[in-house]
Amino acid sequence: MTADPPVVRKTGEGDIIKCMDDNREGFQVSDKLREMLLCEESEHAELYSPEEKQQLLWSLFELVCLGGACCQFEDQLKPYLEITKRLYKALLSVHKDPGTGKVEVASTVLEVKGCDCLPLFPHKSRNNRCLVTIDSMKRTIQVLYHAHIPWW
Repeated sequence: MTADPPVVRKTGEGDIIKCMDDNREGFQVSDKLREMLLCEESEHAELYSPEEKQQLLWSLFELVCLGGACCQFEDQLKPYLEITKRLYKALLSVHKDPGTGKVEVASTVLEVKGCDCLPLFPHKSRNNRCLVTIDSMKRTIQVLYHAHIPWW
């Protein structure tokens, strides 16, 4: 992330810069990363375009960074990036196109927001996720489900 002022320190271990505590949408905001994710008025809110924020990678990153109701925050960015990368690789399948030799994503990703017959999530939260990846070549599906349940 490139920002001025930064969200993460460039020196050392990539420490996430802290800020005054706030509460937004039921999430504790105590650093510039969560401020960027949750606060539209943040000076860092527009570091990423709306198109980038629609991507699976962003959705996974936000899910990991915001966590659950009893989330224990990380002080450094690296653990968030590592688990986001692992989730991304676990959910998607790739194959090499025999004609071009290029690696292509073979999975289709769907985000399920709800269904008519019953509620999919017990509480409304921006961190609720139900992602379904379909790999038609391997004939498999994978589901990542996270229901944010407030602690208080």
